[in-house]
Amino acid sequence: MNKRILTVNGGSSSIKVAVFELSGNTLTRTASITLTRIGLPEEELRWKQPVDAPATKTAVPQMDLMRSSEFLCAKILEQYKAADIAVVGHRIVHGGSKHWLPELITNDLIESLTLLTPYDPLHMPASLKLVAGFQSALPGIPQMACFDTGFCHSLPPEAQVLPVANQFQIEGIRRYGFHGLSCTHLMDRLRVMAPQSAVGSVVLAHLGSGCSLTAVKAGQPIETTMAFTPNSGIPMGTRCGDIDAGLYPYLSKTFSKTISELDVLLTTQSGLLGISGSSSDMRDLLQRESVDPRAALAVSTFCYQVRKAIGALAAAMGGLDAVVFTGGIGESSGEIRKRICSGLEFLGIALEPAANSANHELISTEAALVRVFAIPADEEIVIAEGCLKQTQ
Repeated sequence: MNKRILTVNGGSSSIKVAVFELSGNTLTRTASITLTRIGLPEEELRWKQPVDAPATKTAVPQMDLMRSSEFLCAKILEQYKAADIAVVGHRIVHGGSKHWLPELITNDLIESLTLLTPYDPLHMPASLKLVAGFQSALPGIPQMACFDTGFCHSLPPEAQVLPVANQFQIEGIRRYGFHGLSCTHLMDRLRVMAPQSAVGSVVLAHLGSGCSLTAVKAGQPIETTMAFTPNSGIPMGTRCGDIDAGLYPYLSKTFSKTISELDVLLTTQSGLLGISGSSSDMRDLLQRESVDPRAALAVSTFCYQVRKAIGALAAAMGGLDAVVFTGGIGESSGEIRKRICSGLEFLGIALEPAANSANHELISTEAALVRVFAIPADEEIVIAEGCLKQTQ
Protein backbone atom coordinates (compact mmCIF):
# COMPACT_ATOMS: atom_id res chain seq x y z
CA MET A 1 0.00 0.00 0.00
CA ASN A 2 1.17 3.57 -0.72
CA LYS A 3 2.11 5.96 2.05
CA ARG A 4 -0.61 8.62 2.19
CA ILE A 5 -4.35 8.91 2.67
CA LEU A 6 -6.23 12.13 1.91
CA THR A 7 -9.54 12.85 3.61
CA VAL A 8 -12.07 15.31 2.18
CA ASN A 9 -14.71 16.96 4.34
CA GLY A 10 -16.54 19.45 2.19
CA GLY A 11 -19.54 21.72 2.17
CA SER A 12 -21.09 24.20 -0.21
CA SER A 13 -18.60 26.96 0.74
CA SER A 14 -15.53 25.15 2.11
CA ILE A 15 -13.33 22.11 1.56
CA LYS A 16 -11.21 20.63 4.34
CA VAL A 17 -8.48 18.15 3.42
CA ALA A 18 -6.26 16.27 5.85
CA VAL A 19 -3.14 14.36 4.86
CA PHE A 20 -2.29 11.21 6.80
CA GLU A 21 1.03 9.38 6.58
CA LEU A 22 0.80 5.61 6.89
CA SER A 23 3.49 3.61 8.68
CA GLY A 24 2.44 0.00 9.08
CA ASN A 25 -1.07 0.32 10.47
CA THR A 26 -0.37 3.68 12.15
CA LEU A 27 -1.86 6.87 10.74
CA THR A 28 -0.26 10.23 11.49
CA ARG A 29 -1.85 13.50 10.40
CA THR A 30 0.84 15.65 8.78
CA ALA A 31 -1.07 18.46 7.07
CA SER A 32 -4.39 20.26 7.22
CA ILE A 33 -5.53 22.16 4.14
CA THR A 34 -8.68 24.27 3.93
CA LEU A 35 -10.24 26.24 1.11
CA THR A 36 -12.75 28.70 2.56
CA ARG A 37 -15.39 31.13 1.27
CA ILE A 38 -15.73 29.25 -2.02
CA GLY A 39 -17.52 31.26 -4.68
CA LEU A 40 -16.88 34.58 -2.92
CA PRO A 41 -14.29 37.26 -3.73
CA GLU A 42 -12.49 36.54 -0.44
CA GLU A 43 -11.82 32.86 -1.24
CA GLU A 44 -8.75 31.73 0.70
CA LEU A 45 -6.40 28.74 0.96
CA ARG A 46 -5.14 27.85 4.46
CA TRP A 47 -2.33 25.32 4.80
CA LYS A 48 -1.03 23.94 8.12
CA GLN A 49 2.03 21.72 7.93
CA PRO A 50 2.74 20.43 10.51
CA VAL A 51 -0.80 20.51 11.84
CA ASP A 52 0.17 22.35 15.04
CA ALA A 53 1.91 25.13 13.10
CA PRO A 54 0.26 28.47 12.29
CA ALA A 55 -1.66 28.36 9.03
CA THR A 56 -0.24 30.03 5.94
CA LYS A 57 -3.03 31.96 4.20
CA THR A 58 -3.21 32.67 0.48
CA ALA A 59 -5.90 34.55 -1.41
CA VAL A 60 -7.12 32.61 -4.46
CA PRO A 61 -9.28 33.51 -7.46
CA GLN A 62 -13.05 33.29 -6.99
CA MET A 63 -14.17 29.89 -8.32
CA ASP A 64 -17.14 27.53 -8.19
CA LEU A 65 -17.00 24.32 -6.16
CA MET A 66 -15.82 22.08 -9.02
CA ARG A 67 -13.00 24.39 -10.06
CA SER A 68 -12.07 24.97 -6.43
CA SER A 69 -11.65 21.24 -5.83
CA GLU A 70 -9.45 20.93 -8.92
CA PHE A 71 -7.41 23.95 -7.80
CA LEU A 72 -6.98 22.40 -4.36
CA CYS A 73 -5.83 19.10 -5.85
CA ALA A 74 -3.28 20.93 -8.02
CA LYS A 75 -1.86 22.60 -4.91
CA ILE A 76 -1.70 19.24 -3.13
CA LEU A 77 0.16 17.71 -6.07
CA GLU A 78 2.77 20.48 -5.84
CA GLN A 79 3.61 19.06 -2.41
CA TYR A 80 2.93 15.32 -2.84
CA LYS A 81 3.41 12.86 -5.67
CA ALA A 82 0.20 11.30 -6.95
CA ALA A 83 1.91 7.91 -6.85
CA ASP A 84 2.28 8.27 -3.07
CA ILE A 85 -1.45 8.83 -2.49
CA ALA A 86 -3.10 5.50 -1.77
CA VAL A 87 -6.71 6.59 -1.47
CA VAL A 88 -8.94 9.65 -1.05
CA GLY A 89 -11.74 9.36 1.51
CA HIS A 90 -14.84 11.56 1.28
CA ARG A 91 -17.37 12.38 4.01
CA ILE A 92 -20.82 11.73 2.56
CA VAL A 93 -23.62 12.93 4.83
CA HIS A 94 -26.45 10.63 3.70
CA GLY A 95 -26.19 7.02 2.59
CA GLY A 96 -29.89 6.16 2.64
CA SER A 97 -30.88 2.60 3.49
CA LYS A 98 -28.31 0.93 1.20
CA HIS A 99 -24.99 2.54 2.09
CA TRP A 100 -23.46 2.80 5.56
CA LEU A 101 -20.02 1.15 5.52
CA PRO A 102 -17.03 2.81 3.79
CA GLU A 103 -17.39 2.00 0.10
CA LEU A 104 -15.30 2.38 -3.05
CA ILE A 105 -16.76 5.12 -5.23
CA THR A 106 -17.84 3.67 -8.56
CA ASN A 107 -20.19 4.87 -11.28
CA ASP A 108 -22.90 2.71 -9.74
CA LEU A 109 -22.41 4.32 -6.33
CA ILE A 110 -22.46 7.81 -7.85
CA GLU A 111 -25.74 6.94 -9.56
CA SER A 112 -27.19 5.62 -6.30
CA LEU A 113 -26.09 8.71 -4.35
CA THR A 114 -27.49 11.01 -7.03
CA LEU A 115 -30.88 9.39 -6.49
CA LEU A 116 -30.53 10.24 -2.78
CA THR A 117 -30.19 13.97 -3.45
CA PRO A 118 -33.84 14.61 -2.42
CA TYR A 119 -32.97 13.02 0.95
CA ASP A 120 -30.24 15.61 1.53
CA PRO A 121 -30.43 18.57 -0.87
CA LEU A 122 -28.37 20.60 1.61
CA HIS A 123 -25.19 18.48 1.31
CA MET A 124 -25.39 15.85 -1.44
CA PRO A 125 -24.99 18.09 -4.54
CA ALA A 126 -21.82 19.64 -3.11
CA SER A 127 -20.44 16.22 -2.09
CA LEU A 128 -20.96 14.81 -5.59
CA LYS A 129 -19.24 17.83 -7.16
CA LEU A 130 -16.29 17.37 -4.83
CA VAL A 131 -15.98 13.70 -5.72
CA ALA A 132 -16.07 14.57 -9.43
CA GLY A 133 -13.44 17.26 -8.95
CA PHE A 134 -11.05 14.98 -7.08
CA GLN A 135 -11.59 12.15 -9.58
CA SER A 136 -10.76 14.52 -12.43
CA ALA A 137 -7.64 15.89 -10.75
CA LEU A 138 -6.41 12.54 -9.35
CA PRO A 139 -7.31 9.96 -12.00
CA GLY A 140 -6.61 6.36 -11.14
CA ILE A 141 -6.45 6.97 -7.37
CA PRO A 142 -9.22 5.10 -5.50
CA GLN A 143 -11.87 7.29 -3.88
CA MET A 144 -13.86 6.05 -0.89
CA ALA A 145 -17.20 7.22 0.51
CA CYS A 146 -17.59 7.30 4.30
CA PHE A 147 -21.15 7.87 5.46
CA ASP A 148 -22.33 10.06 8.33
CA THR A 149 -25.46 7.92 8.65
CA GLY A 150 -23.46 4.75 9.28
CA PHE A 151 -23.19 5.00 13.06
CA CYS A 152 -26.96 4.96 13.62
CA HIS A 153 -27.75 2.55 10.81
CA SER A 154 -28.93 -0.16 13.20
CA LEU A 155 -31.09 1.85 15.59
CA PRO A 156 -33.75 -0.25 17.38
CA PRO A 157 -37.02 -0.46 15.41
CA GLU A 158 -38.91 1.86 17.76
CA ALA A 159 -36.18 4.52 17.41
CA GLN A 160 -35.87 4.01 13.67
CA VAL A 161 -39.49 4.17 12.51
CA LEU A 162 -41.18 7.41 11.46
CA PRO A 163 -44.95 7.50 12.06
CA VAL A 164 -45.95 7.91 8.42
CA ALA A 165 -47.98 5.64 6.15
CA ASN A 166 -46.40 2.22 5.64
CA GLN A 167 -46.06 2.78 1.89
CA PHE A 168 -43.52 5.52 2.62
CA GLN A 169 -41.67 3.45 5.22
CA ILE A 170 -41.17 0.77 2.56
CA GLU A 171 -39.56 3.43 0.35
CA GLY A 172 -36.90 4.18 2.98
CA ILE A 173 -38.57 6.97 4.93
CA ARG A 174 -37.11 6.38 8.40
CA ARG A 175 -34.96 7.99 11.08
CA TYR A 176 -31.32 7.71 9.99
CA GLY A 177 -29.34 9.90 12.39
CA PHE A 178 -26.26 11.88 11.43
CA HIS A 179 -22.85 13.03 12.71
CA GLY A 180 -21.89 9.36 12.70
CA LEU A 181 -18.21 9.94 11.92
CA SER A 182 -17.99 12.33 14.86
CA CYS A 183 -19.80 9.85 17.12
CA THR A 184 -17.40 7.09 16.09
CA HIS A 185 -14.42 9.23 17.06
CA LEU A 186 -15.95 10.20 20.41
CA MET A 187 -16.59 6.58 21.35
CA ASP A 188 -13.07 5.60 20.28
CA ARG A 189 -11.63 8.33 22.52
CA LEU A 190 -13.94 7.46 25.40
CA ARG A 191 -12.84 3.81 25.31
CA VAL A 192 -9.28 5.04 25.86
CA MET A 193 -10.00 7.83 28.37
CA ALA A 194 -12.80 6.24 30.39
CA PRO A 195 -13.41 2.62 29.37
CA GLN A 196 -15.91 2.03 32.16
CA SER A 197 -18.03 4.97 31.00
CA ALA A 198 -17.79 3.85 27.38
CA VAL A 199 -19.62 0.59 28.11
CA GLY A 200 -22.34 2.38 30.07
CA SER A 201 -25.01 4.88 29.04
CA VAL A 202 -23.53 7.80 27.10
CA VAL A 203 -24.96 10.92 25.45
CA LEU A 204 -22.84 12.29 22.60
CA ALA A 205 -23.61 15.97 21.93
CA HIS A 206 -22.26 17.26 18.62
CA LEU A 207 -22.98 21.00 18.77
CA GLY A 208 -21.78 23.15 15.90
CA SER A 209 -23.44 24.80 12.92
CA GLY A 210 -25.29 21.50 12.72
CA CYS A 211 -26.31 19.85 15.99
CA SER A 212 -27.41 16.43 17.14
CA LEU A 213 -27.35 14.30 20.28
CA THR A 214 -27.03 10.53 20.23
CA ALA A 215 -27.64 7.96 22.98
CA VAL A 216 -25.17 5.05 23.13
CA LYS A 217 -25.80 2.18 25.54
CA ALA A 218 -23.28 -0.63 25.99
CA GLY A 219 -21.48 0.62 22.89
CA GLN A 220 -24.55 0.58 20.65
CA PRO A 221 -26.49 3.63 19.42
CA ILE A 222 -30.13 3.37 20.51
CA GLU A 223 -31.56 6.87 19.89
CA THR A 224 -30.67 10.17 18.25
CA THR A 225 -32.24 13.58 17.78
CA MET A 226 -31.85 13.86 14.00
CA ALA A 227 -34.19 11.85 11.83
CA PHE A 228 -34.72 11.58 8.06
CA THR A 229 -32.68 14.70 7.25
CA PRO A 230 -30.02 16.82 8.99
CA ASN A 231 -32.66 19.54 9.40
CA SER A 232 -34.34 17.70 12.28
CA GLY A 233 -33.75 17.62 16.02
CA ILE A 234 -32.71 20.62 18.11
CA PRO A 235 -32.45 24.16 16.65
CA MET A 236 -29.12 24.76 14.89
CA GLY A 237 -27.25 27.71 13.40
CA THR A 238 -29.63 28.27 10.49
CA ARG A 239 -31.69 25.05 10.55
CA CYS A 240 -35.00 24.92 12.36
CA GLY A 241 -34.77 21.44 13.89
CA ASP A 242 -38.07 19.76 14.80
CA ILE A 243 -41.16 21.84 14.07
CA ASP A 244 -44.89 21.20 13.84
CA ALA A 245 -45.58 19.50 10.49
CA GLY A 246 -48.71 21.65 10.24
CA LEU A 247 -46.47 24.68 9.69
CA TYR A 248 -45.72 23.53 6.16
CA PRO A 249 -49.27 23.85 4.76
CA TYR A 250 -49.90 26.92 6.92
CA LEU A 251 -46.83 28.81 5.65
CA SER A 252 -47.50 27.65 2.11
CA LYS A 253 -51.11 28.83 2.05
CA THR A 254 -50.87 31.94 4.22
CA PHE A 255 -47.63 33.34 2.84
CA SER A 256 -47.75 31.77 -0.67
CA LYS A 257 -44.52 29.84 -0.14
CA THR A 258 -43.50 27.05 -2.50
CA ILE A 259 -41.89 23.84 -1.23
CA SER A 260 -38.51 25.08 -2.48
CA GLU A 261 -38.95 28.41 -0.73
CA LEU A 262 -39.94 26.67 2.50
CA ASP A 263 -36.88 24.45 2.26
CA VAL A 264 -34.61 27.50 1.96
CA LEU A 265 -36.47 29.24 4.80
CA LEU A 266 -36.19 26.32 7.20
CA THR A 267 -32.60 25.33 6.41
CA THR A 268 -30.85 28.67 5.89
CA GLN A 269 -32.96 31.32 7.68
CA SER A 270 -34.14 29.56 10.84
CA GLY A 271 -32.57 28.17 14.03
CA LEU A 272 -30.39 30.61 15.97
CA LEU A 273 -30.46 33.04 13.06
CA GLY A 274 -34.24 32.91 12.88
CA ILE A 275 -34.76 33.43 16.61
CA SER A 276 -32.17 36.18 16.98
CA GLY A 277 -32.71 37.91 13.67
CA SER A 278 -29.02 38.80 13.65
CA SER A 279 -26.58 35.87 13.64
CA SER A 280 -26.25 32.10 13.46
CA ASP A 281 -22.91 32.20 15.31
CA MET A 282 -23.09 31.42 19.01
CA ARG A 283 -20.08 33.64 19.72
CA ASP A 284 -21.88 36.67 18.28
CA LEU A 285 -25.03 35.88 20.24
CA LEU A 286 -23.17 35.56 23.54
CA GLN A 287 -21.53 38.93 22.94
CA ARG A 288 -24.88 40.60 22.18
CA GLU A 289 -27.18 38.94 24.69
CA SER A 290 -26.79 41.59 27.40
CA VAL A 291 -28.12 44.30 25.07
CA ASP A 292 -30.19 42.29 22.59
CA PRO A 293 -33.18 40.34 23.98
CA ARG A 294 -33.56 38.31 20.77
CA ALA A 295 -29.93 37.19 20.92
CA ALA A 296 -30.47 36.24 24.57
CA LEU A 297 -33.59 34.27 23.62
CA ALA A 298 -31.69 32.37 20.93
CA VAL A 299 -28.99 31.36 23.43
CA SER A 300 -31.43 30.34 26.15
CA THR A 301 -33.62 28.42 23.70
CA PHE A 302 -30.61 26.50 22.39
CA CYS A 303 -29.42 25.55 25.89
CA TYR A 304 -32.94 24.58 26.95
CA GLN A 305 -33.44 22.32 23.93
CA VAL A 306 -30.07 20.59 24.40
CA ARG A 307 -30.76 20.14 28.13
CA LYS A 308 -34.17 18.67 27.35
CA ALA A 309 -32.66 16.29 24.79
CA ILE A 310 -30.06 15.03 27.30
CA GLY A 311 -32.87 14.25 29.75
CA ALA A 312 -34.90 12.46 27.09
CA LEU A 313 -31.94 10.37 25.95
CA ALA A 314 -31.09 9.46 29.54
CA ALA A 315 -34.69 8.27 29.92
CA ALA A 316 -34.38 6.21 26.72
CA MET A 317 -31.31 4.46 28.16
CA GLY A 318 -32.66 4.10 31.68
CA GLY A 319 -29.74 6.01 33.16
CA LEU A 320 -26.70 8.10 32.38
CA ASP A 321 -22.98 7.51 32.94
CA ALA A 322 -21.33 10.10 30.68
CA VAL A 323 -21.99 13.12 28.48
CA VAL A 324 -19.53 14.06 25.74
CA PHE A 325 -19.60 17.50 24.11
CA THR A 326 -17.97 18.16 20.74
CA GLY A 327 -18.29 20.38 17.67
CA GLY A 328 -17.50 24.09 17.37
CA ILE A 329 -19.84 25.04 20.23
CA GLY A 330 -19.68 21.84 22.27
CA GLU A 331 -15.90 21.58 22.52
CA SER A 332 -15.10 25.32 22.69
CA SER A 333 -17.75 27.11 24.75
CA GLY A 334 -17.54 26.50 28.47
CA GLU A 335 -20.29 29.05 29.01
CA ILE A 336 -22.78 27.14 26.84
CA ARG A 337 -21.83 23.82 28.44
CA LYS A 338 -22.36 25.39 31.88
CA ARG A 339 -25.82 26.67 30.93
CA ILE A 340 -26.83 23.35 29.37
CA CYS A 341 -25.77 21.38 32.44
CA SER A 342 -27.36 23.78 34.90
CA GLY A 343 -30.55 22.03 35.95
CA LEU A 344 -29.25 18.52 35.21
CA GLU A 345 -27.86 18.01 38.71
CA PHE A 346 -30.68 15.56 39.39
CA LEU A 347 -29.06 13.22 36.85
CA GLY A 348 -25.72 13.37 38.68
CA ILE A 349 -24.07 16.03 36.52
CA ALA A 350 -21.73 18.56 38.16
CA LEU A 351 -19.12 20.54 36.25
CA GLU A 352 -15.74 21.55 37.62
CA PRO A 353 -15.74 25.30 36.79
CA ALA A 354 -12.01 25.77 36.11
CA ALA A 355 -11.74 22.65 33.91
CA ASN A 356 -14.87 23.61 32.04
CA SER A 357 -13.69 27.18 31.40
CA ALA A 358 -10.31 25.90 30.18
CA ASN A 359 -11.94 23.36 27.81
CA HIS A 360 -10.22 20.39 29.43
CA GLU A 361 -11.26 16.99 28.14
CA LEU A 362 -12.68 15.95 31.54
CA ILE A 363 -14.83 18.79 32.88
CA SER A 364 -16.93 17.16 35.64
CA THR A 365 -16.05 17.11 39.32
CA GLU A 366 -14.43 14.06 40.89
CA ALA A 367 -17.53 13.41 42.98
CA ALA A 368 -19.99 13.68 40.07
CA LEU A 369 -21.97 10.52 39.33
CA VAL A 370 -21.96 11.37 35.61
CA ARG A 371 -18.66 12.09 33.92
CA VAL A 372 -18.74 14.98 31.44
CA PHE A 373 -16.17 15.45 28.67
CA ALA A 374 -15.33 18.05 26.03
CA ILE A 375 -13.52 16.27 23.20
CA PRO A 376 -12.49 17.96 19.94
CA ALA A 377 -14.24 16.58 16.87
CA ASP A 378 -12.09 14.58 14.45
CA GLU A 379 -14.10 13.16 11.58
CA GLU A 380 -10.99 13.02 9.41
CA ILE A 381 -9.23 10.28 11.41
CA VAL A 382 -12.38 8.15 11.21
CA ILE A 383 -12.49 8.60 7.43
CA ALA A 384 -8.80 7.70 7.15
CA GLU A 385 -9.22 4.60 9.32
CA GLY A 386 -12.28 3.53 7.32
CA CYS A 387 -10.30 3.84 4.08
CA LEU A 388 -7.41 1.89 5.55
CA LYS A 389 -9.63 -1.00 6.59
CA GLN A 390 -11.29 -1.20 3.19
CA THR A 391 -8.03 -1.18 1.26
CA GLN A 392 -6.06 -3.72 3.32
